[in-house]
Amino acid sequence: MDGQDEMKVTELADDLKEWKHILLVTDRWLKWEKNEYPMIMGVSITLAFFLFWYLSPPVLSAIALAAMCIAVADYVVPRLEHFGFSITDEWSDEKEAEYRKICSNIICIMTFLQVSYQWMKLQKQQKPKMFFCGALICLLITGFIAGAIPNLFLIYLLVTFIVLMPGLHKNGYLLQWKIIFLQYFIDIAKKMRQGKLKG
Repeated sequence: MDGQDEMKVTELADDLKEWKHILLVTDRWLKWEKNEYPMIMGVSITLAFFLFWYLSPPVLSAIALAAMCIAVADYVVPRLEHFGFSITDEWSDEKEAEYRKICSNIICIMTFLQVSYQWMKLQKQQKPKMFFCGALICLLITGFIAGAIPNLFLIYLLVTFIVLMPGLHKNGYLLQWKIIFLQYFIDIAKKMRQGKLKG
């Protein structure tokens, strides 16, 4: 990590210092520090979506409720010390290093998104026809999937995968699936090639 990235991490760590305890706990859950964490998260997400489906609240009401929860959390979390939940004394150098690692990961994600946006912008300028065709195909596929699968269930699958993805990555499951899929496509390519050679 160069000096500029280190400066960004330090700046972000300072901005999120009131949330550092929450971020630390969240990171441990997302990375499956204990074996029961993924099951608890999966069940919680399933119950939340089931409740949402059962109540079927209006879209604006759901958005307002989500915004209200965020506003309450933003007000309460920085003031936990005033409610007798001070855990400052428990902060150690090891936790500080873990916290800075979390901030570094956030910076990496933000950088990846910025680079991806700049790449798409460059492709639009240099290859407008190809960019238009690619965007049209992606949107058509997305529209087809959204029409074939109930939207709430689709969002449920997406949210579940995003929440479980850090743990899947840390435990090597994503790499295993990647190898399996690559091997599958390689086998298909070999069979197609052998068929052409025989023909």
